[in-house]
Amino acid sequence: MTLSGARLQQIARETAASPDHASHGRPFAPHLDVWKVRSKVFLIVTGDLAGGLKPEKP
Repeated sequence: MTLSGARLQQIARETAASPDHASHGRPFAPHLDVWKVRSKVFLIVTGDLAGGLKPEKP
């Protein structure tokens, strides 16, 4: 199975949102999605559409 970069990012976002106590924000820059669990960063994903990456709809 081959995944596009955009699809891989979408799966990462969906997975990151699923744990208990997960929170989402953009504390570093408007184009960086950051997920934390209990105040610990565990995923940073770019949302920079200028780079040609945009989330796919499920």
